[in-house]
Amino acid sequence: MKKILPIFGLLIFLNVNNIFAKGPSSEEWQINSDLHKLQYCKKDSDCSSYNLKCPFGCNIPLNKNSHNLSNVLERIDKFHSRCKYECSRLDSILKCINDICIYSPSDKLSTSEQIFPENPDDFTNIVKIAPKKSKTKYNTDRYIWNISDTLRVRFESLPDGKSKGDIDFYPRHHGKHYHVTRRKNKNISYRKKSNIIKILPLGYLKGAGTGFISGEALPQELTKFVNIEK
Repeated sequence: MKKILPIFGLLIFLNVNNIFAKGPSSEEWQINSDLHKLQYCKKDSDCSSYNLKCPFGCNIPLNKNSHNLSNVLERIDKFHSRCKYECSRLDSILKCINDICIYSPSDKLSTSEQIFPENPDDFTNIVKIAPKKSKTKYNTDRYIWNISDTLRVRFESLPDGKSKGDIDFYPRHHGKHYHVTRRKNKNISYRKKSNIIKILPLGYLKGAGTGFISGEALPQELTKFVNIEK
């Protein structure tokens, strides 16, 4: 009997790990890799949301005009799934920002303080919390904001010799991105992996990185700490 898993607009790593408990097959890995390539775009109208068969995710933003889309969707349809889930609806819209399809807040909402900015100093102005600044091993900037006793945001980029345009460049990992992390016990360090939950972006695609990129909507865990002007 297939196990039914609830999949919400915002996923956490615990759910994803359950889905992939047996590890991805080579076919599954290749499909995920092709889905990542289908997220690149030129304009907003390229982007559309797809609810895919488990384990490929809910509300996945893809370029509907890509010549390879139908082939990938057909392979997903034929894929032998070990799991099942239901997908929720999102109050967000898709935009093409920095050549990738991402979710932004609905147009009916004020977005000035509801999205991750390009400049991390602007994020400091949003949360009104001074960050701890350091450098990554690639000598790129790293900022850490302790939003509360149990919520942390980390900005960084980990280029590893890769740049935009490379076939194996992942904006959510190699490019500038924000990680949002919650710890279950405030008295245990964030370094203890069993104590943390990574908050994932809307339309998270396995293997493409877990960071939020500029232009994406802040997750609900953050918005309650932001003083939005009405």
